[in-house]
Amino acid sequence: MIETSLKKLSKNIRKNIINAIYRSGASHVASALSCVDILTVLYGQRFVDSDKKQFILSKGHAGIAVYSTLNALQVISDELFASYYMNGSSLGGHVSHKNVPGVHVSTGSLGGGIAVANGIALANQINNCDERVYVLIGDGECNEGSIWESALVAPALKLKNIVMIVDRNQLQGCG
Repeated sequence: MIETSLKKLSKNIRKNIINAIYRSGASHVASALSCVDILTVLYGQRFVDSDKKQFILSKGHAGIAVYSTLNALQVISDELFASYYMNGSSLGGHVSHKNVPGVHVSTGSLGGGIAVANGIALANQINNCDERVYVLIGDGECNEGSIWESALVAPALKLKNIVMIVDRNQLQGCG
């Protein structure tokens, strides 16, 4: 039952991504499509009925994938979603938290998301909050030194509440 609904959700998210990118003339199709199954599982199972949706999309250029997921789950209205990448819209090409329900961190500079995730995880740990922080990075983003610095900081701080997921789609903007 759950598997069928997740497949349906994943298909809907993909369809919405393609339509939104076509309608807006935006880019980053492959980066958005490659993380749909990850987002489907996280939002479709992990974050259901949770007030604290602690997820950071470090590969911010795939923001349409998060927007489409939130729209499919009725967190973002159809009207707002239809404004993706249009002048004056809150839904830009890179994921933004400004006036976007369900998004708590804006990202875009590669490598920045995991550093923010470490900070949130550390704050949770200090406050005795057992919520995990999930951060999705791209495999190309792993070329950034800040990724490795942050990855080394997490164990040094004894962070046990952070989950880093690498979208290994083997695609990079420059080959």
